[in-house]
Amino acid sequence: MIDDLVIIVPTFNRPDYLRRVVRYYSSFPCRVYICDSSAEDAGIKSDGNIIYRWAPEKNFNKKVLDTVEETSADFYALSPDDDFIKEETLMECLTFLRDHPDHSLAGGKQVFFKEGLGEGFYSTDAMNRMHGINEIPAEPKEDYVRYFWSHYQNILWSVFRKKAIRDAFAALNSCNYDNGNFVELSLGLESLRNGRIYISSNALNFREIITREHWGSTTPTISRDHMKSEPALAEDIRRFHDYYRGDPFAEFCLDCHLDAAPRESLSERMTKRIPVSVRKSFLFAPLRFASRLLTRSKKTAGKDPVFPDDVMEAKIAQALK
Repeated sequence: MIDDLVIIVPTFNRPDYLRRVVRYYSSFPCRVYICDSSAEDAGIKSDGNIIYRWAPEKNFNKKVLDTVEETSADFYALSPDDDFIKEETLMECLTFLRDHPDHSLAGGKQVFFKEGLGEGFYSTDAMNRMHGINEIPAEPKEDYVRYFWSHYQNILWSVFRKKAIRDAFAALNSCNYDNGNFVELSLGLESLRNGRIYISSNALNFREIITREHWGSTTPTISRDHMKSEPALAEDIRRFHDYYRGDPFAEFCLDCHLDAAPRESLSERMTKRIPVSVRKSFLFAPLRFASRLLTRSKKTAGKDPVFPDDVMEAKIAQALK
């Protein structure tokens, strides 16, 4: 059993997904903490490398923070209950962090598949934009930070050095942000503060796309435009400033993130001026349909087939049964 690595899988009210990740990770050579805040205990017994924790009173941030603080590993991998981490790339990331103490985060290529695994794996350029960071000099630090945020890809589901993930979730737990995008902002900030970033060219995360449950479609990005139009986001920004008061590095990271965030289009700004009740009426049905088509085309732009990974496909298919 590998003692210096822990995988944390947060889950909430999805017992079927919970059981399949237990099946998948039960053969991994490290401890896997299933952190469940569902209303009902799933009745899963801790066995072997699987440790099941039922804590209905804890939110996402508190579950992760408590697990990190109550365990003694040096490195932590986060994985949602609809992801499957490739063991070989996980070990590559772990070995890299062990050998490079100046790095605080190791991630990899993100790969996707549709429900049922019937159409194979694919990836998108938009979700794998940071592959060049391994060649970027660490100094000057300001340029390195700007590169990170201007080429940002999802780093939430990666491998972190303990201090980086602990500091990030301590801030998240204290601030209690309304907007879930602050999880990635905080992890990026603390990872940059504590070292460099490594992105493997190999696939690390295999994610099932479940569009009907994607919270990101209803959560505004952390951007200057949304700060003006979303009162809850403006309040979250105030909490950020209060927590990191007197911390110029944190303020610089936020500014870089805001500079890199996409601006709202003219049509988006105009649509927001229309009352929600009118936007949902049948008169706007054609516009809503056209908007969905445009959004779908943007998300699939740059989609490239991934060479079949027969081993991962067999493992995931077994877990999905």
